Amino acid sequence: MEYYKLTAELCRLGFASRAPLEVNGQPVVPYDFAVAFLIRERERILRETQFGTQRGCMSVVVTGRKRGEARELRVHLASREGGLGEGTGIPAAIGATLLQRRRITAPGVLPPEGCIDANEFLGLAMEFIPRSATGSGASILFESVAADGTVTKMNL
Repeated sequence: MEYYKLTAELCRLGFASRAPLEVNGQPVVPYDFAVAFLIRERERILRETQFGTQRGCMSVVVTGRKRGEARELRVHLASREGGLGEGTGIPAAIGATLLQRRRITAPGVLPPEGCIDANEFLGLAMEFIPRSATGSGASILFESVAADGTVTKMNL
């Protein structure tokens, strides 16, 4: 909580600005200072607050229409260790695996939906990320939201 309080306070004080200030004749971008300061202070704050292992969470919400009806799909990922490597490192590893298996053939830099089969990606994700938090550092939850707002857990 201390780390987040410090981040919020730096923003409140204007350190999120990217407009340079002159300090002793040198241009200093407040944002650059704030990032460097937070990085320097992070380990101390985590140690002093006895934060423990790094944790993280993320959600991806996709909305659209299917056969004219509003649809929403959600994927939630929670990490109890590793600072959410499951949400960054594992997708990158899956991408590398798909490349190595020659399952990505489109040239250039494309968004995932432009070159990866979603079912194949999710199939590999299930091998890397356990769906249940029991005995694991992460859990993943898939949900579908109907037009009337009813939320249904999905098994993939």
